[in-house]
Amino acid sequence: YVCEEPEEIGSARSSRHDFIPLALGLDAIYAHWGGSHFALDKLDAGIIDNIDAMKNPYNAYWQDWSKPMPHNGFTSFKRLLNAAEKLGYRLDNEFNGYPREDSKLKALDGKLTIGFGNQYRVYYEYNSETNTYLRWRGGEKEIDKNNNEQVEASVIAVMRAASRMIQIPDYNDVDVEGEGEASIFQNGEEIKGYWKKEGKYSKSKLYFLDDKGKEIKFTPGKIWIEIVEPYQDVIWETYD
Repeated sequence: YVCEEPEEIGSARSSRHDFIPLALGLDAIYAHWGGSHFALDKLDAGIIDNIDAMKNPYNAYWQDWSKPMPHNGFTSFKRLLNAAEKLGYRLDNEFNGYPREDSKLKALDGKLTIGFGNQYRVYYEYNSETNTYLRWRGGEKEIDKNNNEQVEASVIAVMRAASRMIQIPDYNDVDVEGEGEASIFQNGEEIKGYWKKEGKYSKSKLYFLDDKGKEIKFTPGKIWIEIVEPYQDVIWETYD
């Protein structure tokens, strides 16, 4: 968190090894609730500063027993910052961010559908008046409990990356290092290009580039990154 300090963050879930390169690229302190043995082997080796709820240093996390496990683990910006300070982690972020450009409002509203299956199906409704994309999941509005408002973003970056099962029942490996096709949705339009990230477990930035290899400039505001399989549908349609 760079621009906001949420009072409640969650539910906090377990780490996977292919999350780590993305956190490294943001120069983040990685907060998680345990993880797969693939991830914990990397984290225990000190590959990235992290705050693990299974160890719960300095009471960084809490559990809400009115909710079913494993969806009842939470934290806050204040608690994470306190833990990071006491653990002696570096707090000056060295991530340079993404290039920005002024908003260019479009006249037509639209809908962006991300082809996850069944109850996980996601779509965004583009509002040309606010120049933001409102998030829906499983047919319902995605609501931020901190303010009871629908989750919205100014930029939706969709990256295509192949995955494979590496251990039954549910340990996957997603190719988040290397490069692949990408689509950037902002200002009510789609920009096709590709993503690129150096490996292995590099601190390099995750780049989004246009078809000429130039870094795409993002509209100011929140960025939501969606990762889909190469074959999954990503559909953008405008409302006439």
